[in-house]
Amino acid sequence: RARAQPGQSLRGSSDLHAIGDSNAYLARTGERLMLTLEHRSASPPDPMEVELIVDEESGSAQLRVCDRAATIASREQSLVDSVVNLLERAKRPMTRTALRAELQVNNAQLRTALEQLSSDGRIARVGEGWALI
Repeated sequence: RARAQPGQSLRGSSDLHAIGDSNAYLARTGERLMLTLEHRSASPPDPMEVELIVDEESGSAQLRVCDRAATIASREQSLVDSVVNLLERAKRPMTRTALRAELQVNNAQLRTALEQLSSDGRIARVGEGWALI
């Protein structure tokens, strides 16, 4: 269950959460790895997306904080490219519902991608669907 603080979701005794002055939690959200920090007497920073970097030769591993703005921009561009590729393969207009189902994205993400493509003049509404221009 989602909680205001990740420590409140710990299984077992509430003492586990209460014992630490500072706690760090790693959680997977889809394909993203999120780091959340807590401190007993300070407001926490926003959760950070991190990636695990493994050195194949030495076997050592480290966590690296991802550039949030670059990560978001990359994801948005990737979705834009995916919409274009899907419409090219379909060779026909596709409804928003069909695009969402095929791309497995939420409505807000798809709306942003469609608005960007439409304002760039790359797609247009055709009847109930969207098609490449």
